Amino acid sequence: LEKCHKMDDIVRNELEKESGNSNRIFVDVQKKWKSCSCNRVLVVDDNDFNLMAIKRQLERLKLTVDVAYDGQQALDKLESRESTHPTCEDPYCSRFKLIISDLNMPKMNGIELLQAFRSLTSELSAEQQIPFVLVTAAEGDESIQLGYKIGMASHLSKPLTPESIENLIKKLFPMYSALI
Repeated sequence: LEKCHKMDDIVRNELEKESGNSNRIFVDVQKKWKSCSCNRVLVVDDNDFNLMAIKRQLERLKLTVDVAYDGQQALDKLESRESTHPTCEDPYCSRFKLIISDLNMPKMNGIELLQAFRSLTSELSAEQQIPFVLVTAAEGDESIQLGYKIGMASHLSKPLTPESIENLIKKLFPMYSALI
């Protein structure tokens, strides 16, 4: 509970700096982030070792992880999760908070998954979009630039380290950093 109060103070201070008045914005942020305790992340990779390594690190950061072994399986989960999560009682929680996907996979690669998912969620505003992160072995890959054009939030380069995953979470969710 103390960590939640600390996070509230950090968020309120940051919003006051930016807007001069944090009350309305802060309530919206609370509804979107604080009220949902599930903090679900979808990790997509066809390599069991990579999948379990990312899953373990995210769980260490107190996130709930769901996995998919290819892009099509991930898309199926994303479509079904657009309703509600069966264990979450929060009416504002209906989606994953983050998607981390390998680039090269069978059936549907990471770029194809990103395109399909952005089409599926095209009615959402930029603030409502779920961050999508591609994991790739090739730093200079053209797919990275294409991913950013389509709406990717960030990318990770292999080999992944616990620090790179934690830094990603802190970068994408500054409010969450207070809880780590």
